[in-house]
Amino acid sequence: MDTQRPGTAPSGGASGRIGYIDALKGFTALLVVLGHILIGYIGSGKYDDAKPILFPLYNGIYAFHMPLFMVVSGYVYRGAYLDGQGGIRRDRLVRQVKNMVFVYFLFAIVFILFKLAFAQYTNSDASLRNLLELPVLPYDLFWYLYDLILLYLIFSIPALANASWKLMLPLLAALGVVVTVFRRPQSSDWFSLCKVGYYAFFFYL
Repeated sequence: MDTQRPGTAPSGGASGRIGYIDALKGFTALLVVLGHILIGYIGSGKYDDAKPILFPLYNGIYAFHMPLFMVVSGYVYRGAYLDGQGGIRRDRLVRQVKNMVFVYFLFAIVFILFKLAFAQYTNSDASLRNLLELPVLPYDLFWYLYDLILLYLIFSIPALANASWKLMLPLLAALGVVVTVFRRPQSSDWFSLCKVGYYAFFFYL
């Protein structure tokens, strides 16, 4: 008999893993990789004849894969870091945030250094300024991990974690619309605020 409370994330088996969640994360991760491969091909300018195929594939993937990733991340967050009684498993959450911060800086720094060393082979430039701005301006594909760190911290605030979903969902949906409509093109997204504002709805969902 299933004794799980309605509205709570299921727990995993003896390993603590949930098979279908891992499979869904793997699927979305593959879409991320494929999407970035397509960006590279399109941005290189060397495959113009294939653009009628590349662009529909790219647009199809980006229509849903990052919102889906955020939905899965929020689902896992709830099961792992909320205790179901309105509390936060704070020690566990702090450890995970520290791990993500370490991974973010390590891989972003290595990525930028490689782009500096092999600039003639890349589609976009990197600079030492990008290294200095990493705490406030995530570089390139690392925005996702940066945003996830901020969302973990934001939804660890008890007032938000315990707020009624009937209030939170429309508020976050409205926030997503506002940041999408009023964000200035080509502007620096300091602290990734626009992306955080947009994806907060999917993470909470």
